[in-house]
Amino acid sequence: MAANPPTFSSSKVISSRYRFEANAAQSGTVIGVEDVAELLVMATAANAAYRICSGTRIRSISMWGPMASDLKPVTLELEYSASPGSGAGPGAPSTRVTATSMGSMKAASLRYAPPVGSLASLWLDQSISGSLFKLSCPANTIIDILLDQQVLNDTSPAAVGAAVAGATVGQVYVRALDSNGSVQLIPVGYPTI
Repeated sequence: MAANPPTFSSSKVISSRYRFEANAAQSGTVIGVEDVAELLVMATAANAAYRICSGTRIRSISMWGPMASDLKPVTLELEYSASPGSGAGPGAPSTRVTATSMGSMKAASLRYAPPVGSLASLWLDQSISGSLFKLSCPANTIIDILLDQQVLNDTSPAAVGAAVAGATVGQVYVRALDSNGSVQLIPVGYPTI
């Protein structure tokens, strides 16, 4: 038995899968750091909410496209951004993957982890902004994002950037994946604002 209690990390990291449904077709929709960082929030007023996590890292993104009723091919596309804006990236080129359905038996689906060195593969804190990835898909596509999130610990929570309406104080919500944009990628199975 050790003479002293062992060291441990007091930072709590949770791994979570978030699911979204596209309620409209997407064509190169940009998802930014702020969109992903603001997925899990707590309402402090009917029109205000704050982030619960101080850091986020994308582990993978999966997409499933609906079958077209006329059996025409359906294509999904996901592109991880090379950098948070203009200029040199943090170490990886932008990378794009696509998947296409075949007939009535093979739905379009893809699963893609961020390339090593890309912005999306890194831990992102509240001070970072910029584009993480772009996606294109038909309406009714299902999108899963597997994330690691660090729960706030001695860090002041940041207010969400997009408008909040109709929130209940103290309620935890999952925001739309594109909450700072068109708000068409709606969370499945969790209250949203």
